[in-house]
Formats: sequence, structure tokens, C-alpha cells
Amino acid sequence: MLPIIVEMRVPEGWRKTVLRFASELRELFGDRLLRVIALPNPEDGVYESNVLVVLEGADQEDVMRVMEVAVSVDERLNPLVVDEEDEEAVRMFLRAGGRDVKVTEG
Repeated sequence: MLPIIVEMRVPEGWRKTVLRFASELRELFGDRLLRVIALPNPEDGVYESNVLVVLEGADQEDVMRVMEVAVSVDERLNPLVVDEEDEEAVRMFLRAGGRDVKVTEG
């Protein structure tokens, strides 16, 4: 079972979407998936994105794979994919009200 933390004041459909997205990313990337930060509402945006995906050693192929998962889960998902060194993106998403979606095994 994956321990998950999501802001509880988000629209119900958005919460379910983010949880499914994070779970599918964990299956695809395993331990390379370091963090998923979702904004409270799909209409919110930072860098024109509403979900931040932090992957160890992210490259262009990873970005394409994340986008494929996003499209298959919900068209409202607009992820930004960064590597573990992009601390500024993490700060910006957290400042905008983003919350970690914990998808580590436990």
C-alpha cells in the first residue's frame, strides 16, 4: 500500500486523478520517481503546469513517457517534469499551494 498525502480541500475528481497519476508513475519509474507535487486545483498553474514530477536523471524520453501517462489518466493533467537538481521548480510549486503526493512504498 502506498502512503499518500493530498490536500483535502481540492475538488474530489482532481484528488482521484492525481492519486492515479502518481501511482502509475511509480509503477513506470520505480525509485527514480522522487516527488510528485500537485497544485490544489487543476485550473491552477506554475510554469503553465498543475503537477510537478521530479525524476532522478530526467531526460526528454522520460518527459514523453510522463506526458503519455498524463494523457491516459486525465486531460486536465499538465505536468512539468524536472530532475532532482531543479530546486527552484519545487519551491515555486510549494509556494503556489502545491502538496506532495507521497508514493513511496511503505
